[in-house]
Amino acid sequence: MSYSNKLRLMEILARIPLFKDLPPADRELILQMPKAFEVCSQGQALIKEGGYEPFFYIILSGQALVYHRHHQIGQLMPSQFVGEVGFICNEPRSATVIAETDMVLMKIDSDSFQQLPDRVRSAIKDKIIFGLTQRVSQLSERLIELEGVLPVPRLLSIDEEIQLSNES
Repeated sequence: MSYSNKLRLMEILARIPLFKDLPPADRELILQMPKAFEVCSQGQALIKEGGYEPFFYIILSGQALVYHRHHQIGQLMPSQFVGEVGFICNEPRSATVIAETDMVLMKIDSDSFQQLPDRVRSAIKDKIIFGLTQRVSQLSERLIELEGVLPVPRLLSIDEEIQLSNES
């Protein structure tokens, strides 16, 4: 990697919330990770619901759409990360992510992540947790907004439940 490319990538990493609080020497360690950058074409699936891959992505440029059970549930923009829950928890992917535009991504795999010093891993995990809490908060706000739009289900009384169970 040329010096000018490295300098440009260091500047990009300094603007990404996941890395911006890291000292320059630690951001350089991240740049040294193997196979760290990928290009994704519009329409290509980055992550498939139910799959398992030991990595997560940070979006450097472009946009992606997030689908759960074939319903669009979100849109991702530059500097956001995706796939972190499956990565951290070693769980199957909870959503499918498809490139809405051509994208440049930073891919962090578990082997490379484990090679980073503890302080760097800890700082990144803290930022991921913060990002997840923000996402939960946004989803909670969205549910509250929808409360006025969607009908509130009526709970059955015990007598009604018994009657329904006797009818079937």
